Amino acid sequence: MNSLLSRALELQRMAHELMYLDTNGSPIYSDEFCRLNKEVLTRSDSLFSEQSSDIEEEGNLCLALLMGYNATIYDNGDKERKKQVILDRIYNIMSQLPASLLKMRLLTWGYSETYDEELAHEAHQLIETWNISDLTDEQKEIIEELRNFEENQYPWKKCKNKFPQIYQVLNITIIINEKFCINWSGGLHCSPSSACHQGHRKPLGCGL
Repeated sequence: MNSLLSRALELQRMAHELMYLDTNGSPIYSDEFCRLNKEVLTRSDSLFSEQSSDIEEEGNLCLALLMGYNATIYDNGDKERKKQVILDRIYNIMSQLPASLLKMRLLTWGYSETYDEELAHEAHQLIETWNISDLTDEQKEIIEELRNFEENQYPWKKCKNKFPQIYQVLNITIIINEKFCINWSGGLHCSPSSACHQGHRKPLGCGL
């Protein structure tokens, strides 16, 4: 595996880990939360200027970048501009990609940013080619992510357009240190500047 592809896949893995930190019920330590957020942003920025002439490699790179910038709570002030550049790159290669899990992921994540119903429609057409009785875990996960984006797009639109620094979180326990922890339950809020002591994960599709 070449260096660029391996870096893209590693960023996908780290972004996925960051976005799903709170799903197993375990407490989230603030130091680890902040470290992972910073590393995802650093890796995203380091890959942003990279491009590949190989369509699938370019697709994996774009997917990694979109996932990375969505996952991290940090923003140097140019994250939305960068995500738009990535979306343009995705649109440029979409028609050249074969029907695959990679294409499904790009359609789903592109939809999460734009709510373009044509992307959702194409994603559903792709799902129809899969054997529903024999789905892989990765296929099941991306189908669930698409469903989540479709069902929750309007709150995220409102959040993104009107309240860019508000994150909605549900039942997440943050460990500040060995003696003190906070259980967040319901819609709590933080900005990037306070992220290190308020370890929230923003909802997918609600970019800063």
